Amino acid sequence: MNFAAVSQATGLSENGALTAATAAADNVMATFFIALLLVLPGWKLLTRFIPSAIIEAEEEHHAHEDEEEKPALDMGALALLLFLSAACCFAGFEVAALLGIPKFGVLFVTIAALLIANFFPRQMARLHGGFDLGMFFMYVFFGVIGAAADVVLMVETALPIFGFVVIMASVHLAVVLAGAKLFRIDLAEALVISNAVAVGPATAAAMAAGRRWRALVTPGVMLGVLGYAVANFAGVALAQWLG
Repeated sequence: MNFAAVSQATGLSENGALTAATAAADNVMATFFIALLLVLPGWKLLTRFIPSAIIEAEEEHHAHEDEEEKPALDMGALALLLFLSAACCFAGFEVAALLGIPKFGVLFVTIAALLIANFFPRQMARLHGGFDLGMFFMYVFFGVIGAAADVVLMVETALPIFGFVVIMASVHLAVVLAGAKLFRIDLAEALVISNAVAVGPATAAAMAAGRRWRALVTPGVMLGVLGYAVANFAGVALAQWLG
């Protein structure tokens, strides 16, 4: 759910103190929840309970990573990749704004990146260092999320809200893991799904990239955007129903 959009639609944004308290609780909980999702793949008991071929492949790749010869970083390639990334971001958010759906900008950014990768596969294959560049910005992104988590403000003004958010996140994660076990969904897929639904598409993509689950980056973005589309309307409708 897009907190800013729903708070405006429901009138919550008119109450500055409540909005700040809710945002503080949301940011702090999101930080802890993302950290938990990043830690869970290393919990052997959980991976035995919910098997994951993706996590096993990641561990196998990591074990032999030092043996692989990595191409030297090409500054020209990095500059071009950075330019293409900026161009995708600009084009994606501009298209979303022109269509009147600016909150879905990340979806159009993803589409732009996919178009470039699929229309120019040979040229993109020659550009080395893209994953390393992405990892760098992923760490910056998580750092920004952590910096935005105002724990002091949350403790002073939003402890009840934080408790409610903790309960929601706990139930959500329990249901996701139970569903993954019941329907035999890969644990890595379940964790990315959880991130996309509970936090958003950007963090889901960053988590998948950070864990080297490259095949889950795009699905994480798509599912997160779909969650925005559905949950925003559901949240507003629920607020109207509860009065």
